[in-house]
This record gives sequence, C-alpha cells and structure tokens, in this order.
Amino acid sequence: MLQRYIRIKRPGITTETLLREGIRWVDRNEAFKLVGQPCSGLLIPYHEVMLRGELRRGEQFYRLRKDVEDEYGKYAQLSDSGAHCLVPKTMPPLTKNSTLYVIEGEWKAMSLCEAGYHAIAVGGITSCFDKQSTQLVDRFAEQIATGLVGEVQFIGDCDTALLAQFAPAMMKLAKNLPCPLRLVRLPILGSGKGIDDIRESMPAGFNAFFNSLPRVTVDKSWVPSQLSAVLFRMEVDKFHQISDTTALTTTTARKKMVQLAAGYISGKHESQDFVTEVTTVAVKLFGFKPDEFAVLANAERKKAQDAWAEKKAKRASKEQAKADYKTTSFSSPAKPAPAPAPAVPSLQWSCSCGKLNRIKQRGVVCGSCSVQVDLRKSPAPAPAPTPAPANDPDSQLRALLASRIYIANPEPTKPEPRYFVNDIEICTACNLSSIAAAPKAGKSAASSAMIASTFASDDADCLGFRSKNPDAWAVIHIDTEQSPYDHWKSIANVSRRAGCENNEVPPWVLSYCCAGMTALQLRLSIPILLSDAMAKHGGIHSVIIDGIADCVINVNDDEECNNFIAELHALAIKYNTNVINIIHTNHSDSKKKRGHLGSQLDRKCETNLELDKDGEVSLIYADRNRHAPISKSQGPQFAYDKVHKMHMSVVKPATATSAPRHSSKLDFYISQLHFSVRTYKSSELKALIREQCKVELRTAGTIISELLKLGKLSQKARGTYTYAPNMCDSSTPSSCLPSAHGSEPKNG
Repeated sequence: MLQRYIRIKRPGITTETLLREGIRWVDRNEAFKLVGQPCSGLLIPYHEVMLRGELRRGEQFYRLRKDVEDEYGKYAQLSDSGAHCLVPKTMPPLTKNSTLYVIEGEWKAMSLCEAGYHAIAVGGITSCFDKQSTQLVDRFAEQIATGLVGEVQFIGDCDTALLAQFAPAMMKLAKNLPCPLRLVRLPILGSGKGIDDIRESMPAGFNAFFNSLPRVTVDKSWVPSQLSAVLFRMEVDKFHQISDTTALTTTTARKKMVQLAAGYISGKHESQDFVTEVTTVAVKLFGFKPDEFAVLANAERKKAQDAWAEKKAKRASKEQAKADYKTTSFSSPAKPAPAPAPAVPSLQWSCSCGKLNRIKQRGVVCGSCSVQVDLRKSPAPAPAPTPAPANDPDSQLRALLASRIYIANPEPTKPEPRYFVNDIEICTACNLSSIAAAPKAGKSAASSAMIASTFASDDADCLGFRSKNPDAWAVIHIDTEQSPYDHWKSIANVSRRAGCENNEVPPWVLSYCCAGMTALQLRLSIPILLSDAMAKHGGIHSVIIDGIADCVINVNDDEECNNFIAELHALAIKYNTNVINIIHTNHSDSKKKRGHLGSQLDRKCETNLELDKDGEVSLIYADRNRHAPISKSQGPQFAYDKVHKMHMSVVKPATATSAPRHSSKLDFYISQLHFSVRTYKSSELKALIREQCKVELRTAGTIISELLKLGKLSQKARGTYTYAPNMCDSSTPSSCLPSAHGSEPKNG
C-alpha cells in the first residue's frame, strides 16, 4: 500500500485530489487489458468519456502514464480510441462569463482545478478536435455548449514559442471557437516547464503569480507564421539568460530552434521572413553558422516529411486491411440465433380484494377472493435513469446533486469537532460558526485563544477553549479590523498564551492582517487562501474571519449576504473545515447580530457563541446551537490581566444551587401573581395566570412550567398543581406569598 501511495504522488497535486480523480497504479497485465500496452504506470480515467470503437463500445476511456518512457512515448491509450478531453472532478462549476483554461496534460489541469480555476485537459496541442475535422472533442464541446464560457485561455508549456506545430493548432482552435482565445505564456526562465511544476515550487502566492502572467489574444485573421512571430519575439530578449538550470535549457533551445525553422521552410505555412528572423537569432545567440543552421533545418524538414509519409502509409494499410476483412466470406456456418427467453409474468404482490397486501410468505392464496399471490421471484429492477444529453447545460448541476443524494449505507464519517468549550464540542467540520458580541467585549481575545488552543500545552490558559491538530493542518485567521501593529500584538499574545518563545507560532498558523481591503478583495481572497493552504498543508483545521461584516458591501442586502454565506458554507464543505465568523451585535439589542448578514448567520451556523460583558468580566455562552447548548453557568469567564498584559480566565464565584437564574420577564409575571389557595386544577391555574398577568393561554402554560422548575409549584396528579410556600426563598418576590397577610389558605 505504501508503494502504491508513493507511485501516485505527483508534483503540484495533493494525493487527496489524485485519489478523488480515481488515479491509481496498474501493473503490466491490467494495463494491457485497459490500454492495449503491457507497461505499468498511473492509470487516468476520463470521467463520462466512453469508447466508440466497434469492439469495445461503451467502455470507459483511459490514458496511462508509463513508469518508464519507451520508443512509443510516455503515454499510452487504446489504438484508434481517438482524442478526448478530461474534465477533472475538482473543477469548480462554471458561472456566466467564466474563463475556461484548456491545458496540455491531465496533471496540469488537476493542479489548476485544485487552485480554484476552471481547467480541462487535452492530450496535446493538436488534440482539441476530432480526427481530421473541425469538431471540438466531446467534453470540450460540452463546456462551450453551456453558454457560460466567456473566453478560452490555452496554456502550453514554456517552450511553445519554439514549436512549429503550436501556432497552426492555435489558429485552428481560434477560428472554430464562438468566444475569444488567449494564450497564457509561461516563463522560460521559471522553475518548471509546466504549470504543475511551477505550482509545486510555489507553496504560497501561486494564484497571484498565475493571474499576472502575460496573455496573447489570437487574431482570427492571422496566418500561423504571424502568430509564431508574435510568440517568438516575446521570448527573444530572454534567450541569452537561459542555462542548464532554467525551465528551457540551452541544449533544448538549440534543438527546438532548428525544428521551428524547419516547420516554416516550405509548405502551406511558409514564411521566409520569419525563417530569416529565426536564423538571425540562432546565429547571434546560440553560436550557429548561417550555412550550418540552414543545412540542419532542411535536414529536419526532410526527416519530418519522411516520418509523416511513413505514418500515412501505415494508416492507409490499416484501413485497407479493415475493408478486406469486412468483404471476406468465411466457410464456417453461422451460429443459429439463440431462442428468445420466455416472458416472465409480472410479479403480483397483492390480491384483488386487497386483504393480503402485506404478505411475507412465498406464495399464498387469499381466503377471500382465492387469488394466488406469488412472491417467489424478485421484483424487476427499476429502469436506469436516462442520462442527460451531452449538451445538457445543467449537466454540472445534475452531477453536483447526484453527489449530494442520501445513501443509506455506508454511513459517512462523522465530522470531527475542531474546538471544545469546557469539554463541550463546538465547530464541527463542514459547518459554519459565529461569535457575536458588542464592541470591545473580547471577541478578538476569544478568537486568539481559539488559535492558541490548537498548539498550546495542556496547562495553558486558553480562556476555556480546547482543540487538537495532530495532522498539522492549516489554521487560517483573517483579521479585517486591527491595524498591522495591533494584529502583530494579538498573534504575539497567541504565542505567549501557548507557551512559545520569541513570538513564534507553528508554520501552519496563517494569520493575515487584511484591514483596509475592500469587500470584493476580501471575498476573492478567502478561496485563494484556502486553496493555497490546502495545497501546502494537506488540510485545513479551521478558518477564523474576525470581521465578517467587512466582506460584504451592505450587511442588509439579503441577496449579497445570502450568496456570500452560501459561498462560505460551500468552502467549508469543500475543504472539510469549519469557518468561524466574528460579528458585532446591534447597539440597541445585545442579542441581535448586525443586519441581514447576522440573521443569515443565525440560521446557517451550527455553533453561535455569544459574549456578554459585565463590568470588566466577559462571559462566553451559546444558547442557540444546533447541538448541545452552553449555558451561562457552564460558560467560561475572562478579563484583562495587567500582570500578563492580556486577557486571562476568571474563576466564577460560588453560587447557591437553590436559586436558579431566570429571565426578568418571568420575574415580572411572578410579581403579578397572588395565590389565594394551595391546590389548583390546571384550567383554574391557567385562568388565574391569564387574568393576573394579562397573557395568552400558551404563555400561561410556559409560566406554569417555569414555576415547576423553580419549585414554586408541584404536580402530584395529572391536571392538579399544589402551591408550595415552603419552597420560596429570599429571592422570591413577596407577591408570590399567600395574600391573606400570612394566614393559611382556606382549603389548607
């Protein structure tokens, strides 16, 4: 198993993504069955792409990346299986005017999708079309047919400016696309030849780097030599800097320079001016002599022509052999067609009178109507759902819904809680959470304590929070409110709280000072940070956004807020994490979070922590949770400690258990009650409470329940309540006592 794990590891892609895409290692025998070549390697399934050949129609299409490259190349697939397009499972759903990235190679497309881009893979620069046609290959055509693609950007390797076949292939693609085509140019002096190699060498900041790469817009009126000239001139000033350590080495550049000139010497792409330009650069920068370069280019041209003629002859020979096979008559008699299977009568589950519609035996006869009920055969299976057509614009949404349907078995893994408050589980994976409080009530201190709890020692004071992070997954903290110095001081306190020295935190604690960024910048940054952290650390423990209201333009815009919360929830599910949103409460109502954004968080969050500040002491509690609540009596308390120069836990004073806390509204209702007898029937007691407290019948029932909890009433029989004056204490309002000036009730 370890050997296979090592084999499927690829640069720029996490193992989790590879496994999700169905990548696996196969031996020689299995490879021969699936791709027709006996060579071991990594098997790449093309999802929803089926073979169209006569012999293996309907089977899934695979490509194999060989462990060892041989004379036939480093990839293998079934003979005559054609060109196809891979749409990775990790590709985000397209939205209107999306940019679709088309890239040469499956690994590169998976790496880009993992970084959050819409990327698909083709087998090569000339593999965007079906054989000898202008029809886009299967799933490439599906993406274009959705009408959601605003432009296509093709990403070749860094050396495509020196490939003679590249410009003709791109001109053909541009002329057959309904949208603009742009070419992403990778640096020839970079750290890798392909985009996956570059992403592997950039643990952080890849998305910003990729977005800044130059693009060339393809003019559909150009001829291939014009496009080649544009791409070539972009790289000329860098040729003198290449070496044996750059992405494009000197040896490779010399070889490809000859091939580029050979591709334009003659034929339909002839352009003598461009050949002269290439020759001049080769002589000046690579040490060729003019005559020597011309001889080498002509020899390369002759070699390519001979190879093409040989390939064409082999193809014609194969087609002739197929035609001969179809017209040949064989002497062996044809086998008789098999007899049709007898029709199976439809299964009858119940009799005509309906009295035996729940029969469990294997064949019985109804005693009322004498109809036999046959249960000896299994019911016919339900017909398979009709697959969506290839150009179905809702295909991606259907696939998403299919992945979310309930399946009875096996039971999914229970999401792990990311944090605990006094040993009560909160903030489980794939969910949202919130922390709400008035300004300066200690929200930032609470979030800092949560971060510290992920790596602190057991005896550290984390204000009642506890966590564990054995896999060293990323903890992302986005601070939108504090200045750079206050942000630094806050994380330095995290380090001191956890018992670290020199203000250091683990490398997987990623805290960002984002004060001053616009709502749009913040909103676009969140998925980028999660994607980069996932690629670098292999998982995301939790995400804390301190100032979630700064991520929207208007906290009362229901459309903006609902969409944003849905995006956050989708990210929590995608990265198997919990997103903790810190938000202020309204000044007029300490319970109500700000605007519609706060209301939506109340509805969507699994855990809703609240902070109340009484004097200098802050209390953490949560009475609106999806799971177990945290009462005020259970919640931890903390206050600013001048000695430690940060917030520290405060020990609660002992309280009498005989006087439970209750709301001020209940105190008001109790103060209105005047009991004149000791025992009441339910209807009498409700009528008395409704009359004296001026409340509805339902509220009267609630008051009775609270009085039972407080011990003011007892219930010895159903529908009968007894007033218990001996249960009253000094905290009970005097009006709760009998009204006859201390005399016993009449029926005492």
